[in-house]
This record gives sequence, C-alpha cells and structure tokens, in this order.
Amino acid sequence: MLAHQLFLVGARVGFLPTDQTAVIKIDQRVVHQTHHAYLATERDCEFWPFSHTNIPRWKRCLAAFFELNLGLVYSPFVFLRAFFCSPSPVRSKRVRRRIWAELALTVVTWTFILWGIATFGLWKYFLWMYLVPGLIAANLQSWRKYIEHVGLTGNTVNSSTRSIVPKSWLGHLFAYTLLHEPYHGVHHQNAGLPHRVLPQFTSVLTPKRPDDVAPFMSYRQALPDLICSLANPRVGAQWCDSTDSRLREDRNFVANEKPTNEALRDERAYLH
Repeated sequence: MLAHQLFLVGARVGFLPTDQTAVIKIDQRVVHQTHHAYLATERDCEFWPFSHTNIPRWKRCLAAFFELNLGLVYSPFVFLRAFFCSPSPVRSKRVRRRIWAELALTVVTWTFILWGIATFGLWKYFLWMYLVPGLIAANLQSWRKYIEHVGLTGNTVNSSTRSIVPKSWLGHLFAYTLLHEPYHGVHHQNAGLPHRVLPQFTSVLTPKRPDDVAPFMSYRQALPDLICSLANPRVGAQWCDSTDSRLREDRNFVANEKPTNEALRDERAYLH
C-alpha cells in the first residue's frame, strides 16, 4: 500500500504489469525524490496542486476530494502528470524509454485481462477481489499521505510534517507493518536510515521552533488537524508572507548517528 513498500518489494519482485501502480514504479521513484529534495515547495511534484499558490482553491479542493476517494486512479495520475509535464523531473532518456515501454505493456496486458473478464463473465470476481480492495487500499494510502503533510505551511521538516510516535504495543505493531512510515519526520531528515531504526531517533521530532508540529500518538489523533485544513488544502511555506518562507532547514543533524550493525543486519534479513 505504501510508496516505500512498493519501492522495496517492487525492486525485489520485479515489474508486474497487472498492477497499475507498477506501471509508474520507475516514474514514482524519480518523482518521490522531488518530495525529499524539495519537501513542501512548488518543486515537490507529489503534492501538486497543493504546493502551487497560483492554483485556485476550488481546484485544490476538487483534487483533494478525488485523491481521498479515488486514490486508485488519482495517485497514478499525479505521477504520470509529472512524467508528461514540461519540464519534467524525469529527464533521463533511458528512464523515459523504460516508462514508455511499461505503459505500453500495461495497456496491452490490461486489454487482455478485461477481455478475459468480459468473455468469461468474471466481473463479480474482478469487483470484489480486485477493485474494491484496491480502492480501499489506495484511499488509505492517500489519507496517510495527507495526514503527514497537507495543511502545514512550515519551512522545515518538523513544521511541514505530522509524525506519529505510538505509545502502545498495538501502535508499535501497526507502525512496523507500515515499515515505520509513521515516523515520517525522522525519515525526511535522514532518508538513508533503515526503517527498523527510525524509532531510535524520535528525539529529532521534538519541537525546537514555534511552528514545529509535535508528534501525535496515532493517525486518529492527527486526523482532526488534517480535517480542519481540507476546506483550503495547502502545502508549504510559499503560502506564507514571511520573507524567509523559502528557507530550508539543515537536515543532516542525525547524520552522525549511524544505525548499529545489528540493526542493519536485521533490516537486510527482514527485506529478504
């Protein structure tokens, strides 16, 4: 369900043309890099149109409605938009050729799949075994993504990210199933950390500035903060009038704290 799970699993399993999220696997990797390199700025392609101050409110509200309710369709659209727009963050000719090939292969594959479903009358199975679970999973992914960033107009990782630091064993188990994605601020401050060690660096989430967002204990606790912002969904400090709104923080202050060898071994064992 999560983008990072797609990256890790997809890299090991390989391209699956029957999964329309896989059609943008390469594109998604490149576009996701803009989310880390230009977090909550207009160059953050994952949060178009919410990071663009020239897009009217009604269009942003419409985009939020579709992404939160039809994520199975809207999420691929966001990544494909970044591929087709000019200038595109996907600049490598070799990568673009690979994406075009994957698109063509996916169209052909889905043509045969839908032909088979129609020929043998399998629409009921397609609906309940693929479409409904896919819609639910994609929408959950969209809500997680929104909870983590939408509605925040800070110029640092901690002021533009809602992180989840669970306290209960159930919360820790839930975070583990999401590859510790809830520790989102830690991940943004050092994307190279293996997911298993992210909980060891929660101290970097402690608010240090007035606009920093304190960690929540669960997505449910953070949800009301998101809901309040959906009437005017925005992302990034470019929405603010302060002269330093485009300053970015130094995100290297955990660079000297390396994960232990034992943690790295556990990470490799888990992924394999």
